[in-house]
Amino acid sequence: MCGTDTPGEFVSEKDVLYVEFRSSPDGDTCRGFSARYTLEEVVVTCGDTVSFLEFDFENPIVVTCGDTVSFLEFDFENPELDFHELELQPPEYGNCDSDQFMVRANEPVPILCGSNNGQHLYVDVAGRASTSLHVLTSEIFPKPVGHMDDPVTGNTIPREWRYEVEDNRRWKVRVNQIPCDCALDHLKTSTPRAPTGCLQYHVGIRETIKSFNFEGTKLDYNPCWNGTELDCGRRVWTGHLNNLDYHVCVRGAEGYCGIMYTPTGPESFFLTGQTSFNYSGETANLFGTKDCQADYIVVAKSRTPGDNDPWSHDRFCGQDIGNYVKGPIVSYSTPFYMQVKTDADEYSRSVDIENRGFELEYTQLPCSGPYLFNTDQKYRG
Repeated sequence: MCGTDTPGEFVSEKDVLYVEFRSSPDGDTCRGFSARYTLEEVVVTCGDTVSFLEFDFENPIVVTCGDTVSFLEFDFENPELDFHELELQPPEYGNCDSDQFMVRANEPVPILCGSNNGQHLYVDVAGRASTSLHVLTSEIFPKPVGHMDDPVTGNTIPREWRYEVEDNRRWKVRVNQIPCDCALDHLKTSTPRAPTGCLQYHVGIRETIKSFNFEGTKLDYNPCWNGTELDCGRRVWTGHLNNLDYHVCVRGAEGYCGIMYTPTGPESFFLTGQTSFNYSGETANLFGTKDCQADYIVVAKSRTPGDNDPWSHDRFCGQDIGNYVKGPIVSYSTPFYMQVKTDADEYSRSVDIENRGFELEYTQLPCSGPYLFNTDQKYRG
């Protein structure tokens, strides 16, 4: 395009647009050009196929999605999936038996359900011609609440039917395909590549990590023989998911040698483990391979500041976090990562039910700071 005729609007068919300008060496006095550009989000829904580097996968207006959205794969390894919203039916005793969100990839990716707003995934799709996202939904059924005698037959029948789960399904998943070839400079994005084996990857000095469906709740109508009990319809945690085994990785910042994981609140760490008691009769946390064999997190060579235990530990579970004393755990083992492991059973033992999962804030510790395993020094919090 040249001359003085103003060109019309131009729309790129891809999500990368190049504008190249060349001027004459003759030194003419042409003014030049001025153009305005706008960026439009690419939004797809069930059944669509897309080849853009970045797009949003959203639920249709009427959520009856049992189909898939596919996106083509060209020289990319691990696209990042950011869940701006992901609200599906919750798990039942840890299993996603109703609604499911699935990703087709080279390595197994957890099937998700429940409430996962703000979560993210890195998936390995290197070498695949295409991959796909699947959302499967099922009908929401009410439960009987209270009982009464049928005036005709005399049989016991439900007094009424209520829904434990709200019909609020929605999802908005941002997919950002990350180049696997560093030579593709023109496709660089602000999203970093996750190391191999990392399902989640954090790059900040201080961020929050939480288990899938940590915020998930429902109304519990199981203890409702009359429908008037105090605990009838109480809101309960629907808990973490079963059969998980994945790594959450943190990129070590320059000048930082350690990492500290701190619970975000009094109800931010609930993983399977019978409550133990210390010599003072107070509840104590559980740690180590002896106590933590069902659901647990692994942070290599960790200790709790102020603990006189001379040994470090890896596994943590129960209703509190820490070694022999409650508190944050600190590790100077690199690279920084946390392994999340859950078993297939959230039903047979009452101690398993309502295991919420975990929400921990990590803070990277500078190399120049105090060595937090020294019991006569306070930890930074």
